[in-house]
Amino acid sequence: MQMHTAGILTRAQMRKVGARHRVLVVGCERALARFICTFLRLYGYEVDEAFSDSSALRKAAAHPPDVAIVMVVLMQGLVYGLDIGERISRRSKCSVIFLSATDYYYIRHDLKCIHSEGCISSLLSLPFENSELLATLQYLTTLTKARRRMRFSRIAIQSDEKSAIRRRESGR
Repeated sequence: MQMHTAGILTRAQMRKVGARHRVLVVGCERALARFICTFLRLYGYEVDEAFSDSSALRKAAAHPPDVAIVMVVLMQGLVYGLDIGERISRRSKCSVIFLSATDYYYIRHDLKCIHSEGCISSLLSLPFENSELLATLQYLTTLTKARRRMRFSRIAIQSDEKSAIRRRESGR
């Protein structure tokens, strides 16, 4: 009797999915944050976790993530979590996945403001499917890596142009 194994990954295949990608999980809900960390480690991601804004900023500065996963909470009409996601993104030049049980309607304006600042982000509603989280992570890590390569290429081109100008000027 043959077993059907389509869609089931071996442990080695799982580890290749997130290989060489760093994720920072920021959240106020410790149980959910720890579940996400454990799940991502199974898939080979390097994961840091933080439970406060200062800790998140410190960890992002020490080891810049490719993607930050930030939990968003709506309490007493105020949205918490979007600002720290934006600050991490701006300082570390990474993408952000916002997790929220709050309806998109309540936070869409704040998300639009963050997008206008250049932060590439995505919003996943709680509860989410594991496959949805993995697909979003793979997409955003690819985007972040491409953005960083483009930035370094631009820096290298500018450096080459400056040295060519210096050579021309010194040759005169």
